[in-house]
Amino acid sequence: MVRSRRMFSLLALCSPLWMSCDPPIPAPGGPGDMATVMLRHLDPALPWWGDNRKRLDALVEKLGKASASYDANRKPIALFDWDNTIIKNDVGDMALFWMLKNDKILQPPGLNWRATNFMMSADGLTALKQACDPLASPGQPLPTSKMAGAACADAILSIYLDNRGKTGLAAFSGYDHRRMEPTYAWAVQLQAGYSPAEISLFAKDAINEALAASVGATQTIGTRQVNAYLRVYDQMKDLISALQTNGFDVWIISASPQSAVEAAATRVGVAPDHI
Repeated sequence: MVRSRRMFSLLALCSPLWMSCDPPIPAPGGPGDMATVMLRHLDPALPWWGDNRKRLDALVEKLGKASASYDANRKPIALFDWDNTIIKNDVGDMALFWMLKNDKILQPPGLNWRATNFMMSADGLTALKQACDPLASPGQPLPTSKMAGAACADAILSIYLDNRGKTGLAAFSGYDHRRMEPTYAWAVQLQAGYSPAEISLFAKDAINEALAASVGATQTIGTRQVNAYLRVYDQMKDLISALQTNGFDVWIISASPQSAVEAAATRVGVAPDHI
């Protein structure tokens, strides 16, 4: 990988890992300048809609290391959404589904579900209290993988996926919809009781299972059929690699739990400190 404006071995850049190799382009300073850099275009074997690949290659040429205006101290920044942009489906969903089917959600302190989210409505609270409160003592795992806990799992999924409580009314209220999606926040708040390291391991297990599942696979959580698979889009992985190689600073911004996106993003070469 090129880490400066000095040209390194072409073997590293022309290997199958990179999939596409373009001729070196002299950086400002003339043909003999040691600052020659390698331009990395997108893999032509990967299909893009319309002329998008051509337009992205032109963007890289204009703003990347091969550009006369490129400044390594002021790198161009590329910001990506994660779910259904870099990957097919949603890692936040997968993390919560995995916790439900492995009995990892803990009964809240004092059986107080509003402690998990202060915006929980009366209808949401009623659904959880009736379905989940009798199943475990405060701080103990809810048996959401078992038949006895199916109604509790259904209540949690109804609130998370549909924002619906016991009678079908909204499970959250009093929030600014322009700035907040309380169901996404609640998925993170349900991780209370575990260390960051434990949550990271949960996320990795969930992602590994979903990547190993066949395309289109579903699973039953409670009595509900939900998605069971993830796939990284090859085009997006290639685009991120091309941008990074051409000197862009690539970041992921997501509404999914930080731990889940961190665990998944390493598969496309984005480090946790860029999530």
